[in-house]
Amino acid sequence: SVPGNHVINVSYTYVTAENKSYTHEDVFTISIVENASIVSISVEDRPNKKEYIQNYEELDLEGAVLNVNYSDGTIISIDIEPDMVTGFNNTTLGTNTITVTYQGFETTFDVEIVEKEIVEIVVLDGYINEYPLNASGFNNSGMMIEVRYNDETTEEVPVTESMLSGFDSSSLGIKTMTVNYDGFETTFEIEIVEPTVTGISVENLPNKTE
Repeated sequence: SVPGNHVINVSYTYVTAENKSYTHEDVFTISIVENASIVSISVEDRPNKKEYIQNYEELDLEGAVLNVNYSDGTIISIDIEPDMVTGFNNTTLGTNTITVTYQGFETTFDVEIVEKEIVEIVVLDGYINEYPLNASGFNNSGMMIEVRYNDETTEEVPVTESMLSGFDSSSLGIKTMTVNYDGFETTFEIEIVEPTVTGISVENLPNKTE
């Protein structure tokens, strides 16, 4: 039909119980409009996940909704699908602008690319774990911790003296020491034991030797 106003004539006949027929006519005016077209699109809801670990996480569009605005005022909401988006880049820290394309129209939304974070530290085997009573201090030479990150990577870090606390050799038994690194801490155990006799020697000879 051609767009515009159109007059519709409706004629109908009915028969009464007395077998008399009557004809009735009505006139209606209707408007034919062109099919509504898209005039713009906009992001109604960004994805639920708005932060992504650098060089690790991929874009997750769950919860992302697009509003499609038509010329007749109609707004239709649709899910944003992977084939509608471009521009995701998790290699650079900071704000990452994503472009959404639908039926030739474009809009954008932002996500944040963030640094990986430590989730825990673990003391690695290989440290000296036995000390004699009243030992002068803890030997951290060669001691390492494993730093574990939320991107599933790990890093081995040497343990320095400033990272350690809790050394006490004043009594026998199992002692717990603490390692602190970048706001995270873990513990490990050492044992204080009786000194081991490694040899004997004469300090002073008797005054009378003959």
